[in-house]
Amino acid sequence: QPAARPGHSIDGLTCGWLRLLPTSFLYQPPPGNLFEMESLRHIALLTGAAILATKTIYTWIYRPISENHEENKKQGDKSEEDGKDRVITWREMAEHTTRADCWVTISGNVYDVTDFLSRHPGGRMIILKYGGRDATAQFFGRGHSLTAIQMLDQFKIGEIEESKEWTTGNHNPVKTISSHAAWRLTGGVTDQSLNNARRWRVHRRGFLPSRDPKKITQGPLLQLEEIVALLPVVISEGSARRCILTYKHQIQDIESKIDTFSEDELNRAHSLYSYISIAYIRGSQGFEQDTREKKNIPVLPRYIASGWIKISEKIGRNPMLDYSDCVLDNWERLDKNGPISMDNLRLLSRFTGVVDEEHFFKTHVIIESEASPVIEALQRAFECIERKDTSGLMVQFKSLETCLFRLTRTCLPIMFASTKRDGALCDYYIFFHQLRPLIKTWTVIYDGFYDNKPRRFMGPSGAMSSVLPCIDILLGVKMSSIRLSKMLSAFEAYIPSDHRDFLVNLRRKVNARDYVSGLKSTEPHLVYSFNSIIDRVLDFRWSHFQFVKKYVIEQAPKGTEATGTGGTPAFKYLHQHITDTEEARIILESSTPIFQPSQAAQAEFLIPKIDLAQDSIETPQGEARGNQWEIERQKFWKVGTNGFLCAVVPPIWTLQTAPESCKVLVILSRAMPNACVANGPFRAMVEGRKSEMIAFAESLEDLNVTEAHTACSLLAYIQAGYKASGYARNDERKDEDSVELPDWISKPFRKLAEKLDRPARVSYLDLVLLNWHIQKDDIKGRTADRGPTRALMKEGRIKIVHRFLAIPVEQWFWGMHVAIEGEATDAIRAISNGLQAIRKDDILEFTGCLDALAQGIRSIIGCHPDPYPHPSRAELVLMRRLKGFIAPDDTLRDLACFVYSGHSAILPALFKFLGVKRGRHKLQIWRDNSVKFMPTEHRKFIGVIEHSMSARAYLKTLTLQQRKTRRRLHDVAVLEVSFNRCIEQLLRFCSRRSQLVCRCVPQEAQWFREVQMKKEAEHLTRSHCALLIGRKLSGAPTPALAPSVPTAALKAFVKTQQMKDSPDIRKRESVGAPIRVKRRSSDQSEGSLIY
Repeated sequence: QPAARPGHSIDGLTCGWLRLLPTSFLYQPPPGNLFEMESLRHIALLTGAAILATKTIYTWIYRPISENHEENKKQGDKSEEDGKDRVITWREMAEHTTRADCWVTISGNVYDVTDFLSRHPGGRMIILKYGGRDATAQFFGRGHSLTAIQMLDQFKIGEIEESKEWTTGNHNPVKTISSHAAWRLTGGVTDQSLNNARRWRVHRRGFLPSRDPKKITQGPLLQLEEIVALLPVVISEGSARRCILTYKHQIQDIESKIDTFSEDELNRAHSLYSYISIAYIRGSQGFEQDTREKKNIPVLPRYIASGWIKISEKIGRNPMLDYSDCVLDNWERLDKNGPISMDNLRLLSRFTGVVDEEHFFKTHVIIESEASPVIEALQRAFECIERKDTSGLMVQFKSLETCLFRLTRTCLPIMFASTKRDGALCDYYIFFHQLRPLIKTWTVIYDGFYDNKPRRFMGPSGAMSSVLPCIDILLGVKMSSIRLSKMLSAFEAYIPSDHRDFLVNLRRKVNARDYVSGLKSTEPHLVYSFNSIIDRVLDFRWSHFQFVKKYVIEQAPKGTEATGTGGTPAFKYLHQHITDTEEARIILESSTPIFQPSQAAQAEFLIPKIDLAQDSIETPQGEARGNQWEIERQKFWKVGTNGFLCAVVPPIWTLQTAPESCKVLVILSRAMPNACVANGPFRAMVEGRKSEMIAFAESLEDLNVTEAHTACSLLAYIQAGYKASGYARNDERKDEDSVELPDWISKPFRKLAEKLDRPARVSYLDLVLLNWHIQKDDIKGRTADRGPTRALMKEGRIKIVHRFLAIPVEQWFWGMHVAIEGEATDAIRAISNGLQAIRKDDILEFTGCLDALAQGIRSIIGCHPDPYPHPSRAELVLMRRLKGFIAPDDTLRDLACFVYSGHSAILPALFKFLGVKRGRHKLQIWRDNSVKFMPTEHRKFIGVIEHSMSARAYLKTLTLQQRKTRRRLHDVAVLEVSFNRCIEQLLRFCSRRSQLVCRCVPQEAQWFREVQMKKEAEHLTRSHCALLIGRKLSGAPTPALAPSVPTAALKAFVKTQQMKDSPDIRKRESVGAPIRVKRRSSDQSEGSLIY
């Protein structure tokens, strides 16, 4: 033990004992004490023997062992360092999946996180789920802090076997599918072998220059470099113009030497002139304005403008700070041999001295650098199209999809990075209020040029990047807005000429959409891969929109239209791009052989009927049960004809077209908007027509089904107006019972409601399902071939019949919901066919049904306007005014739930069919209670779904039985991807409904978002299936490419999902139910999506 302490050894200890021995023998006791002397001799002898034994043991045993231990320790430390570089196979990974030994792989590195399980803030179960598997998507998708990322190194024990493929210099984007490189930055292409090529030639570096940008160190441009270096200081002082004026003669001398500049010097000079000019115009305060600066239009002096314009003409760009000046050509690598990464980059020119500007522009440099594989895959895709090489095109599609995934999930989040010291590295306030005013679009007079007239030039914008335009060309995305199309064309004047030529050449070729559309009947797998790229582009644009929303839209003053630095209307521009990208999808026809629906479904859409006595689903044959009234009522509400709207177009009653006994209802309903407002006389008007109402009550038996529905709906409006006018005149009234309806109103209403099997109160059925008609096209003189759709809503042809307030926003609000219910037709058809496919156990047909369902939900989402046609104040006022009619005694939270889902059957049907886990939150309770307010046929449809096997239960059953049934694994994997796509679309739909709630009921917005919507999103997120998706992450071939057998990682994945070490959970789990795992709140977020 002492030998282990520094400065101590066995030799030293022995010498200490030996030094004590002489003193013991020199001790002479007094005479007569022989016993004590003899004892002392014995002690001395024993001590000497002990010392000799100790010395012998140390010399012959301990020292060799100690020396070997020290040597082994040194070798162990060295081997530990070397161990971090050892390659670990997936088979070895599969053996470390328990609490006592848990390994995970992130970004190609393997980490032993056994000791960290108990310390994980989110609980050990979150990590154990991915034991022995790749957790890259989950780790980075969660948005872990920089500290958490730095902690990984202490747990690293090696690298996974495929990761070595990405350490070589030759970049192959095809390998991203099996090596998870989509989650890692590649570091860009650092090779500068093309030193003699044109600077802006599109090559392996993508759209970055072929040679690294450099500062000017000698020559006439050195003076400009000195001015730009001073800009952060002089701009903050407001003395930029005064500083630039001191260099007037040096700047004037540059113009005569421009013809001698190289291409690199011309581009750098353009950037320097741009920064100086911006500082001269916008970075000065308290200066003496030029006398020609009239109407607040600044003048750029001739000694600056002449050289700038001459250089701009030589390189084919505009005299304005553009994207190339501040991003593409405005960086240098600190380590000239290092990667193009955030830590190794520094801006050459800047306006401010804060990290925000640096981080903002460097993030765009990283995006351009990481987009180089996109350009390579894109060029090869066009080559495959020219050769008509479908297999090669499929490979390039997969490469392109993976590279776009990296841009979205790895590059864009860099913009929101933060540190403990600096917080957000690009703060939105600094960007909007300090950086953006300097670089935004300007209108300037260039002294001595352009006839001394003001010229407007756009500021640098992400729209000046050529990455997305070339992808749009490949995918055949077309801009539907003429205004925005012209704006995009104008942006091309601000990009380097070689980039413009590259885009022009691409437009001359056959795009992928036209090529794949011609092959969709023979090569449907190409269509699915093409649509996957569309999904990735949409993912990128939605993520970019979140950035623009945070940094531009939310920071813009209220009441003003937010515009980007390039002058584009940010909101309209981005949403138009998103909409046009959606339209580029290729829709497979029903005749496609892979997913061909059943003949019964092709002939006529029929709702399946379940017999609870038999565990089967049957299609109704022959006549429906019941009498003629029941048959007509079923036809009136036949689900799927017009979505969940009534199958028969509701009649528009006038005094000329209404039945004689019902004319009183028409008179009262049309008088309601004016008579109910401001203590109006509506109640007196109703009481004044008592005799006519009694006559109407006596003629109820003469009404057919359509007339009965219309009359009952009008009665519901009249009853709501009668009560509301009572409230207006008697404010002390507390509950609905205090406004009693006369029997001559309430009795016929209840009788009709009972006969029609509907609620005896105004409901969603009256406000939406029965309250519509399609206006005839005044120009083309045509009527709609089908019921209300999104297209008809955009044309403004969907009109509501009955209203309480008679204001435009009321027409918009209910008209939007009519379109939503009408667009549900495709989703209903997909659900019905899906139930039949489950019954037949047809995987391929069921996959087609899920794809159709995802498309149907997407169509429903499209009915929500982007942007909203009016300020959110309009919806707030609408709900305040309507509440007295439709929910007088409900709380605001009840009203928020009504706005979210109403009494519609869309959400209940989707949740039950997909098998989303039920919750106990208010939204789920509202959905359960809303069923009783639905028409009978809607309730039957939901009952059929509820008593059938859900999509998630069917998928789980297929996966667990895969070995026994010998099903093709890739078919099940494709089915899982389609299911997860439906969940994602449903989550988007719920998100759009949540946005509408926050606009309509802002008083409860915080409660709704943070409590109810959070729980809703949690249940949807947990419903994602990850039973086979791990196969793609584990490195196996993609299901769309070729079938294959399960790997060890997949086996371990399925084994983990079965929760072998948790009998408590397995006992409570049943076939068809979602996997129930106790998780902490940190795991219950939208960021935990696996797909």
